[in-house]
Amino acid sequence: MLLAVEIVFAISAVVSSLYFVLVYLGWRRAVQTPPGRTPQDDVTIVVAAHNEAKRLPVLLTALRDQSLPQERVRIIVVDDRSDDQTREVAEEYGAGLTMQILRVDAVPESVSPKKHALHQVIRAST
Repeated sequence: MLLAVEIVFAISAVVSSLYFVLVYLGWRRAVQTPPGRTPQDDVTIVVAAHNEAKRLPVLLTALRDQSLPQERVRIIVVDDRSDDQTREVAEEYGAGLTMQILRVDAVPESVSPKKHALHQVIRAST
């Protein structure tokens, strides 16, 4: 009986060790910089906003306070047919950020308004 317990213990120790090694290797692979990229690549953040005047201050403040250097961050806000103060709030809270504000006034029929707005932003970001 004691031998069986020792064998089960040994097998569980090997399996646990193997699990932790695989988790560690997966973690290392996940944090590596992809080929052809550098850790200093710039980042573009896309914000599709429809009547978001109340929420934009929190978002833009968080983007200003994040740890990536501001010179590497570009923000594009697309004002998707808003009828509130979305654009004005974006301009106010985006002061000091590298930010572009686009306005979408018309959406083609049979196209989702948000998809159309995101399409416009993607075209502007390239």
